[in-house]
Amino acid sequence: MTIISKTVLNDYCAANPDTYMPLISKQSNISQKVIMEIQIKSKKEYHQMMVSIYTLMNKGENNLTNPELSKLAAMTSAAADFEENTLGLSPIKKPETLSEIIELKLFENKMTQAKLADQIGLAKSKVSEILNGKRKADIPFLKGVHKVLKIDAALLLEKTE
Repeated sequence: MTIISKTVLNDYCAANPDTYMPLISKQSNISQKVIMEIQIKSKKEYHQMMVSIYTLMNKGENNLTNPELSKLAAMTSAAADFEENTLGLSPIKKPETLSEIIELKLFENKMTQAKLADQIGLAKSKVSEILNGKRKADIPFLKGVHKVLKIDAALLLEKTE
């Protein structure tokens, strides 16, 4: 029997992501899968991992075998960790104020304040003043934002200052 350390296996799998396979440990006729944790150590390894992830994803979830699904789960977890810890791609902070929530929704919908004002039937200056904190949000503004940007009404009322 040959015993290989987890560090050696992790290094090998990180350098060769296409060869990842779950390990099988046999003890008294009982098979037990050991799920390996893949670690990405460089941007090059990250890019190689992303190519492998996209290759598997392009097959379609229903067309993947169980080992491929396990491999995909391990690779996406490793990529997410690398993005968050090394590349700093995690969001800095979640929107907390009404203005921040609306600005995020405007960005997601590729919409300007002027277009929002037109769609909810309010003056552009009023929308601008509310989003800049110079004026309090009123019911017509909140109803319009709820309708146009699909923001939860309870959240809007909770964040109204």
